[in-house]
Amino acid sequence: MLSAVRVLVTVNDAFGHVFPLVPTTLALAAAGHEVLLACPGTAANSVRLDGVLVREFHADDIAAPDFPPTLDRHERFIFAVTKRWPTAALRWTQSLLRDARGWKPDLVIVEPVEHAGRVVAAALGIPWVEHGWGFTLPADTNQRANEALVDLYTGAAATVQEPALRVDLGPASLQATDAPKVDRFRYVPWSPSAPSLPPPGPRPRILVTLGTYRNSKAAERLAAAARVVAATRVEVIVVLGKREVADLAWPPRVQTVDWVNMPFEVSRSQVVVHHGGAGTSYAAVVAGVPAVCLPQVGDQFRNAALLAAQGVCLSLEPEAVTEDRLRDLVISALDDPSAAQAAKSVGQQNAALPHVRELVARLSQLFG
Repeated sequence: MLSAVRVLVTVNDAFGHVFPLVPTTLALAAAGHEVLLACPGTAANSVRLDGVLVREFHADDIAAPDFPPTLDRHERFIFAVTKRWPTAALRWTQSLLRDARGWKPDLVIVEPVEHAGRVVAAALGIPWVEHGWGFTLPADTNQRANEALVDLYTGAAATVQEPALRVDLGPASLQATDAPKVDRFRYVPWSPSAPSLPPPGPRPRILVTLGTYRNSKAAERLAAAARVVAATRVEVIVVLGKREVADLAWPPRVQTVDWVNMPFEVSRSQVVVHHGGAGTSYAAVVAGVPAVCLPQVGDQFRNAALLAAQGVCLSLEPEAVTEDRLRDLVISALDDPSAAQAAKSVGQQNAALPHVRELVARLSQLFG
């Protein structure tokens, strides 16, 4: 049995990077370990977890590298996961390292594109574990990211170290062919608590969300999707994701809410229209609810394609969206049972995977 240790969990400042790691973080705390969830911003502060310390660290004002203008969609995704997100570590590694020297963690767990925790683990000479979000990134992601962070390691008197363990969530069937083999565990959807919506009425309920990631066009696209879906004479719930939408008009039958317990409300919907983020994608799969994906940025296009390949969603990219096309997809998702059947099948594959509590037990091997 693993004796109590101190575990530092590091995440970037984005809800979609924090939430997939929460079930593992809670399992660590429930097993008696001291856990510190560290973030260079406010995203982790929305998380209040029993037995877990949550700390927002000072982040220096260093701009993220701009996307080169000539990149296509796939190249922008690769740039984001190998350069833009990893170099966020430049903003807070020194502050995190100072704190870690005093707190003295025994283990660091990092999400796939967070690198400050990796530098800290290397500087302190302790093991680190990479913990994915449910859609495993390409095999060469870490190597390419490390090339941009050589000076950061040098400044910390450290060298790049390989992870003691690399794990991810969700079934192998939802992974791309360029993903490396990792130890896989069950995806357990998690969301902060929120007031429950009224129970569904006689009309089918469709939940519409485009996540929380900052995107200048997302609010307008969210409203456009809501208008189309509302025209199908269903009950429509739009989750704004803490976006400012004061200037947007909504049809009378559309209910807008700032935030919901996404796994619970998805389970009470007949179809989810979403962006392809890992959290919402897996909430739908676990609940066996079909989806229409409208990817917006980054890995959402990749995720939507993987979901569509398994038949659990119908996908439509921004440039292909028309009112007629979107309406047809929503109606198809409602009326064709194959998407729901596919979602239930993939959900069963996920449920067959070991729970993250078993990952906590697995970590004992790192300490003898």
